[in-house]
Amino acid sequence: MKSRTRKPPKSLFRVEYSSLGGKKHFDVLARNLKRFEHTVQDELPQVEHELAGQPLDAFHLYSSKLYQYSRESFLELGGHFHAGLLSSERSLRSSGLLSNDISYTPHEDEVFWAARENPRALEQLTRHSTSLFHEQNHRILWHVLPVPLRLDRATVRRYFNYVESLVVTLDMMCGDELGTARSAIGYQLGVLYDPGTNRPPLPTRERLNYYQVCLRATFLWLEGADEKSIRAWGEKTLLDLPMQARKHALDRALRLDPVFTEKTNPLWQKLHSRAMKDFLESFPAARKNFQMGKTLSDWNDEYIWGERVLTPFARRLQG
Repeated sequence: MKSRTRKPPKSLFRVEYSSLGGKKHFDVLARNLKRFEHTVQDELPQVEHELAGQPLDAFHLYSSKLYQYSRESFLELGGHFHAGLLSSERSLRSSGLLSNDISYTPHEDEVFWAARENPRALEQLTRHSTSLFHEQNHRILWHVLPVPLRLDRATVRRYFNYVESLVVTLDMMCGDELGTARSAIGYQLGVLYDPGTNRPPLPTRERLNYYQVCLRATFLWLEGADEKSIRAWGEKTLLDLPMQARKHALDRALRLDPVFTEKTNPLWQKLHSRAMKDFLESFPAARKNFQMGKTLSDWNDEYIWGERVLTPFARRLQG
């Protein structure tokens, strides 16, 4: 086993930032990966449950209590990983998130080689990246959440948008825990879905309320509500949260990629509408008691189950 260091070297955190896509992005990613490889890779210990070949997996397990908790929970619930060649396009079009298996491309060595020798190859390699934290949490929720009894098309859509909103909110938590420096490389590479923010420090209850705002704002966004109405709701919500933190939560929820909200997510649901309904129908009768709100203003079971899902993750955050 490699020797354990108390903290990864500070030089790792002199990362560069760029917007996603374009030549500059991949040049920046290459420089960050080279810095990561030389300053951290050889000094990380072997980490329990790390997946050989998954880019940055050991680093994220070592650096994030939330990432580690998600991995352990997924495995305890009988989850399995399968290594193989998988493009993000095929992953997004697959109904795999309805199963307890996750596929990923073990291309970490190729990613580091490209960073040293051929940065342009990173554009293609990022298309084979999988955010295991995101995928694990989807599977965990199928073991935790109840499902609606009535499964008309509108209810199924709203339920899956609620589940997606929960998983996206957990992505935010993990990004915040890692911080903008430690999450940057994973986000640029596509193995994390949130780059973290400078969220205002908050006591425990307000911190959970912050992510409740993120959750509902994301759900409303996926449901097609306009930005003005979402901000109006967030600014007058009865959740105990300073106005600065409310606006911060709304800003980050509304930055969710419009390609995902307007194209990718609706297309996935359209392709798998039959599978989605069959999947929910397969749950035992005792778990078919989720009272899905009929309008955008209804938020009862959604809030209660949001608390149950977010709380064990939020407890692992600080400030």
